[in-house]
Amino acid sequence: MKKLAKLSYLVVAAVVLLASNCKKEDPPPAPTGDFTFSPANPTTQTTVSFTATAQNATSFQWTSDPPVFTANTQNPTFTFTQAGTYQVTLTITGAGGSIRVTKAVTVVNPPPSNVDFSFTPAAPETGQTVNFTAVGQNVTSYQWSSNPTGFSSTQQNPSHAFATAGTYQITLVATGAGGSVTVNKTLTVTAPRPTADFTFTPASPRTGEAVTFTATATNANQFQWSSNPAGFSSTQQNPTHTFTTAGTYQITLVATGPGGSVTVNKNLTVTPAPQPAPTASFTFSPASPEEGEEVTFTATTTNTTSVTWSFGSPAIPNSTQNNPRVTYATIGTYTVTLTARGPGGEVQARQTITVRARSGGGGFCTGENPCNLPLCFPIRSTLTISGAGGGTGTFTYEYTTMNNNRLLSRFVNTLNAGGFTTTTTTTLTYDNQGRNIRSTTTVQSPFNNSTTVVESQYNGCRKTRDVTTTNGVVTGSVTYEYDGQGRLIRTTDFNATNQQIGYSLYENFNAQGQPQTERQFEGSGAGTLAATITTTYTNCQPTRIIGRNPAGATISDITNTLDSRNLIIRTVTVSTTGGVNTTATQDITYECQ
Repeated sequence: MKKLAKLSYLVVAAVVLLASNCKKEDPPPAPTGDFTFSPANPTTQTTVSFTATAQNATSFQWTSDPPVFTANTQNPTFTFTQAGTYQVTLTITGAGGSIRVTKAVTVVNPPPSNVDFSFTPAAPETGQTVNFTAVGQNVTSYQWSSNPTGFSSTQQNPSHAFATAGTYQITLVATGAGGSVTVNKTLTVTAPRPTADFTFTPASPRTGEAVTFTATATNANQFQWSSNPAGFSSTQQNPTHTFTTAGTYQITLVATGPGGSVTVNKNLTVTPAPQPAPTASFTFSPASPEEGEEVTFTATTTNTTSVTWSFGSPAIPNSTQNNPRVTYATIGTYTVTLTARGPGGEVQARQTITVRARSGGGGFCTGENPCNLPLCFPIRSTLTISGAGGGTGTFTYEYTTMNNNRLLSRFVNTLNAGGFTTTTTTTLTYDNQGRNIRSTTTVQSPFNNSTTVVESQYNGCRKTRDVTTTNGVVTGSVTYEYDGQGRLIRTTDFNATNQQIGYSLYENFNAQGQPQTERQFEGSGAGTLAATITTTYTNCQPTRIIGRNPAGATISDITNTLDSRNLIIRTVTVSTTGGVNTTATQDITYECQ
C-alpha cells in the first residue's frame, strides 16, 4: 500500500510539471467539402448515388427538401419515387465546426420502355379476327390505329377483323408519365381462298334427261363448269344440262373469288335412255293385183332405223327399201311381212295379198319383136380395134331357157390391147317373169379388178330403175320414164347421193316406137347439152348411129351391116377423142331356131 501511494504521487507531480511547461494551443480548422450525384438526371426508378468530398470532417448529414431523403454516411444512395426538384443539403461537421452544401436534384418520371406488339394470326384473311398484344414498361395508356383507317383501340390487347384485303400499317402509341413511344408494323390481310363442292341430280341420269348441278361455295363469285368429253359448259352457279350421249363424264367446277380459285372434279355416268319400241304398218296398191302387175308397198313406221320385207314368195327376194315395188308372176295368196327394227326392239306387221289371174292370160315378159325378125341369137363375135394402139377381142354368149324363151345368161369379152389382156364377164339374173333383175360384171386386168352390179326394178315388164354398185359401194342409179304408148322417153342419171348428174331425152320415134333422136344433158335441173345422137333405121334395124357434140362435130359414128335375114352381122364404130380416131369392127355369128 505504501508503494502504491508513492507511485500516484509521482504521476500527479509529473502531470503538473508538464502543464506548467506547455504553451497555449490554436483552434481546430473548419471542415471543407462538396458533393456530386449521379446520374445527373435521375428518374423515379433510378438509384441516385451521392458522393461527398471533405476535409477536417468527422460526420456527414444528408437531408432533402421536400424531406424524403436523409442519410449520415459519406456516400449514400437513394431512389426518389416522386418526380420533382429536390434541394439536397449535405452538412459536414468536424472539430472546427460545420458547413452546409445544397444542390438541386431534379427527378423526372421514366419514359415508356421495351414497347412492342405482336399479332396473330400472322397472315390473316378478311373477316378473320386478329388479336393484338402490346408489351412495355412505364406505360399508362395505349392508342392503336391503322393506315388505311379502319382499326383503332385504346385497349392494351385489342382484337379486330379487317373487312377489306390489303396491306395495313399498324401504329401503337404507348404513353406513360415520362412520354410516349411509337411502334409501327405492317400487317397484310388477304382475301380468303374459296371453298367449293357440288352435287348433281339425278345421281344416275339417262340420255335425254335434264341434270341439275348445284354448287356450294364460300368466298367465290364466279363459277366455270366444263366436262370431259366436252359438251357441257356453263358460268351459272347452278346450271342444268341434258346429255345426249351415254358415257362417263368428268365434271369440273372452277370456283373463283378475290382470294383465288379452287377446282373440284367429279365423275358423272350417263346411261342410255330406254328406247321406245318401234311401230309398223303398211299398205299396198293395187289392193287386188293381177299376175304380172307391179304392186307398190308403203310402210308407215315410228322409232325405226331399218325395215325388211318378206313378200311370201320364194321367187321374190326380200327388200330393205321403205316402199318397195314387186311383181307377183303367179296367182295365189301370199303373206307379206314387214319387220321394223329400232333401238327399242323389233316389231312385225303382216297382211295377205291375193294375186288374180291376168285379164287375157299371160304373165311372162317376152321380148317384143315388132319387125318379125328371125329367132336368132349371137353365140360369138370378134372385135378388131385400129388406132390408139390397136387390139383384138372376142365375145362368147351363153343362154338359159325360161317358159320356152331363150334368155341371155352370160357373155364374156376378152380384149387384147397394148400387150395387155382384159377379161370382162357379165352374168344376168332373171325373175320368174323373165325380167333381167340383176347384171353382174367382173373386170380382170393388170390395171383393174372390179365387180359392178346393176339391180333393176320394173313396173310390169317395163324397167323403171337401175341401181349400180361397184365393189359393194353404190355409185349411181338411172330411172326410166315412158309415154302413154309405152315408149321410153327419158332416162335420168343420179350419183351415189341421189343427186341428178344428167339425163337423156328420146324423140322422133319410128313406126316401131324406136327413138331416132337422143339428146344427152349433163348436170342438174335443165342441164347442159352434151351430145346429140341420131339413129337411122333400115328394115327396123339401126344401121347408122351418129353422135355429135354441141358444136355439131362428130364424136362417134356407128355403122351396122345387115345380112339377108335382116340381122346385124357387123358393127363398125369410129370414135374421136382428142383429135385421135379409133375404129372398132365387131363381126357377129348367130345361132337361129
